[in-house]
Amino acid sequence: MKKEDIVEQLYLIEAIEGIFPALTLHPDALCIYPPLLQAIASLLQEKSKDLHFDFVYAVNAASIPLATLLSSLKKKPLCYDLSCSHSYLKPGLTCLLFDATTMHSKEELSQAYDHFSKQGIPTASALTLLSPSSPLPSTPFKLHSLWKMQELACSVFSEVQI
Repeated sequence: MKKEDIVEQLYLIEAIEGIFPALTLHPDALCIYPPLLQAIASLLQEKSKDLHFDFVYAVNAASIPLATLLSSLKKKPLCYDLSCSHSYLKPGLTCLLFDATTMHSKEELSQAYDHFSKQGIPTASALTLLSPSSPLPSTPFKLHSLWKMQELACSVFSEVQI
């Protein structure tokens, strides 16, 4: 499924609401649409193909379904709780932070980054579905997203008859 088709489907199932610049993406709505969930996971897999990481960390509950699919597609372990004390997580491993949308959770990304840094686990990248149109200020990791807010807004209004 193409990105444009996915945007249209997201709008139709009301996973996208609002008007630019206040569009909201509700990733939890995807759980009842497995084909759409899989299509987005495939886009995330493609987006992360050049990123080096040893495991995926889902920064919040809304991110867990897509992070699970991504980790499965990439054949990488998944962590979704900062208190995880998996014997797998050892210093020197590289973490990919995954957040379904960074629009309201920059603090969660920063907390996760700090947590893993203290354990000797570097985090060079974060991956998200939707990010602000302008870069996040002063983040120690590179943010990769499927859509920037402005791009998503343009796609919604060009693809969907409102």
